[in-house]
Amino acid sequence: MHRKYVSVLGLLLAAGAAHAQQGVEAQTGGQEVVEDSKAAISGALIGTYQDTSQDRVAGQTVDNEANAQLYLFGSHAIGPGTFNIEVRAGTTPRNNGVTSVYGEVNDTVGETLDTHGDGRIAATQIYYNLAVGPGELTVGLIDSSGLLDANEIADDEYSQFLGTSFVNNPAIDYPTFVLGADYRAALSEHLGYQVFVGSSGGLEDEDDPTYGNVFDVGESGKGDFSAAELDWHVADLYGDVGVWHNGRDHASLTHPNDDDRDSYGAYTTVGGDVGAGQWVAWAGIANDRISEAANFLALAYSREFDDVTLGAGISRIGVSDERPEPSDSIEQAEIYARFKVAEELYLSPDIQYVNNSGFDPALDDVLVAGLRAGVEF
Repeated sequence: MHRKYVSVLGLLLAAGAAHAQQGVEAQTGGQEVVEDSKAAISGALIGTYQDTSQDRVAGQTVDNEANAQLYLFGSHAIGPGTFNIEVRAGTTPRNNGVTSVYGEVNDTVGETLDTHGDGRIAATQIYYNLAVGPGELTVGLIDSSGLLDANEIADDEYSQFLGTSFVNNPAIDYPTFVLGADYRAALSEHLGYQVFVGSSGGLEDEDDPTYGNVFDVGESGKGDFSAAELDWHVADLYGDVGVWHNGRDHASLTHPNDDDRDSYGAYTTVGGDVGAGQWVAWAGIANDRISEAANFLALAYSREFDDVTLGAGISRIGVSDERPEPSDSIEQAEIYARFKVAEELYLSPDIQYVNNSGFDPALDDVLVAGLRAGVEF
């Protein structure tokens, strides 16, 4: 659910002042920052409307749904680095709405819900980054899913794909908006690395989405979230390979009372240019004794035509054989278009196909049509 603007690869392989400047651009939507200015602010406001091909499924009503989300990001040069703050605000998802039944179809919904499941305003990231040695260090309240496993065309739910499978790899057990540190640096002209270490308790945890949860890092049942990633690029190709570990207590799928388990896995991404467009393929695996999403495969393509961008993607989230409930793998496809209406305003119709939402075989074969309107500043 977390807006990523450019490939982390670009940050890893830049050097010196250019490297530091790209770090700011990566977190401010790639907007140009005047070199002699110490402060910059950017943001986006979007609204989405979605409806499905089925009004009732598995005995449950499915209503059309409208949502809105505000994103603000500010940065200010202080000392040797940059202080950054991110604020998000969102509406409350509709009861029995499209996203309550088919949670995979809109990654903008639910980014800042409170303990009652209502929308709220929240400071989701507050961090400081600076050049250290050959790379860049970021420390504070940060979003692991916005830093790891980035790609060029399927990372930004505000303007690219809406479906969750095309925003963050579902086979990675990300904690989001956590206390942590990230370091990225270049090894050579074509090779770089990234290391992330943080808490496993985040502001989006379903059972406790509070700042108390974020800052109580020593609470029983919590652990660390760590990841190491190697990034590369050669000519028009780029990619990454990484491993991750989540040390909070996880319940075994087959033995729910046995919750003293760690989650871990690996992932990879490859992308590049093809003709006048761009493509990306990515995959992941996870400990299937803990994770319902045992493996993941996806492929996406995007192309720009003057003021129109077209995108198409397909994905499959493989379900763990250890899941005790009746289960089947989630299959998802999405096609969207983004029309530039004015300099900062766009409209984006979208259609998705989802099969076995939430790994539930009773939720099969649905089409979800939607419209997204957004303004970036």
